[in-house]
Amino acid sequence: MSVNSPAMKAASHESILARLQDDIDRLPNALARIAKYILENPEKVLHQSVAELGEFAASGEASILRLCRQIGFSGFRDFKLALAAEIGRPGLPPTAAGTADSALQSLHDTMAQNLSIAHNNADSETLAKVAAALAASRRIDLYGAGMSGITAELLAYRLLRVGLTAFAFRNSNMAHEVASGLSPGCV
Repeated sequence: MSVNSPAMKAASHESILARLQDDIDRLPNALARIAKYILENPEKVLHQSVAELGEFAASGEASILRLCRQIGFSGFRDFKLALAAEIGRPGLPPTAAGTADSALQSLHDTMAQNLSIAHNNADSETLAKVAAALAASRRIDLYGAGMSGITAELLAYRLLRVGLTAFAFRNSNMAHEVASGLSPGCV
């Protein structure tokens, strides 16, 4: 894999918007129109379907998918998830500039803020019921796609570590097959 391959670009810490800005002059016209629209309207793009984006950017759906792949994503959904994470993260600087200490402080502040939000929104009674249901279950199946799939796998791993039988499924067809065969005692 070359250093300039889309996968390597996606794996880098450069932001999606910065990559689009850097690449816009080298893109074919249709892809450049899409990139320009995304750069000017990142929040709107999060709420648009691929067809709507194509309409607003005066480009076809295939061109949108091609742009997503060119900048390192498997499709439009993965692109939107990454874009949402990028423009929605509070307190993080938009560039990687700065010292290691400032980056560490920023990470600390963001994690503390997220933990505080989770703590304030947690319902102890509901959490206790969920924990009891998980502990009493014969088997725990977790389902997710994209970033949710990664989260499902992480939770399955952690449940296994505490002695519970847990499985994670990221493929929707496999999830459907497995879910249709669940019996009482499964969560």
